[in-house]
Amino acid sequence: MFNRPVLAVLDASALAGRAAPHVLLRLAEVPASMVPRWTRETLAEARSLLRRLGWPDPLVEKWESALQSGFPEAVISPATSVVAALAEADSPERTVAAAVACGARLVLTEHPSRHPPALLRPWGVEAMTPETFLLEQLGSDHRRMEPMLRDMIQRHTHPGMMAMLTKNYPSFAQAVAGKLDDTRDMN
Repeated sequence: MFNRPVLAVLDASALAGRAAPHVLLRLAEVPASMVPRWTRETLAEARSLLRRLGWPDPLVEKWESALQSGFPEAVISPATSVVAALAEADSPERTVAAAVACGARLVLTEHPSRHPPALLRPWGVEAMTPETFLLEQLGSDHRRMEPMLRDMIQRHTHPGMMAMLTKNYPSFAQAVAGKLDDTRDMN
């Protein structure tokens, strides 16, 4: 569905999710299939979300430091005029403003219904869940995704990448299990 690499704005729900950020941000590694972007406000909202989920402050700080060092170019600042044209800064429109400002055609969010097509269409932007995006990537770029996922699953044994994926993204986890089983059968 998308040309490579996909320029995508992640909202706080996608950035602070349990399993998707690990996989999404691996897609941003060279060779990149995705170029992630977010705003300072989104990062602050994600920090707050992680704290509400029970993450201790040192872990939240480590998470943010890893994001900033791994993706220094990901933080964008939409022009005030773009934000004003869309709505107040404390709403889903802020994420759309970020997408418009950086030329992204995709917003990744756990809550796509908060970004109605009527808001997105005039700007040529689409909202989708991380799971839907990952399923599309697995289908269109499986030769890159399969070894990456196999490596992640082998490295993350506590609490287990597959367990996190199964809990949070069951359709994607099922597709991953099927793909990895298929490749094992070929060897």
